[in-house]
Amino acid sequence: MKIKKIKLNVNIIIYYIQNLPEWISDICPLNSRHYFNNINQETTTKSYNTVIDSSVDVAKDITDIKNGHAIIKGDLITVNGRTYLREANGTLAPISGKGFTTLDRGEFKILAVYKTFGNTKQANQILNNMRASEEAKLKAFEVWKRNKK
Repeated sequence: MKIKKIKLNVNIIIYYIQNLPEWISDICPLNSRHYFNNINQETTTKSYNTVIDSSVDVAKDITDIKNGHAIIKGDLITVNGRTYLREANGTLAPISGKGFTTLDRGEFKILAVYKTFGNTKQANQILNNMRASEEAKLKAFEVWKRNKK
């Protein structure tokens, strides 16, 4: 149980108790496959894959969740403009929000090509061999461009 303080204006302060779920202290970090910096051509892909931009401070999100600074509705947790899903095993999965991009399996594989080869002739040849659509290439390219170092 956390006590939260809300300041409505300079003269009124309201305290309320937020009942946190028992499982909140046991949430597990996200699978590494979601982090942009960990994606490569060998990364496991699913039907849909949410990529976390390198600028997102996931550790802060987890700390804020554990400290009661999140909105929790069932297994959905919203904190700092991002929504996570608490999976049955306690692991968090990114769903949506600032710094999250959901890609389908093909777009995710295209992103892995860009991460490996950059925006090069070799990458374009591989993508042509994959018969990647222009729309899918553009979506993956935007994620790569936003995160490349």
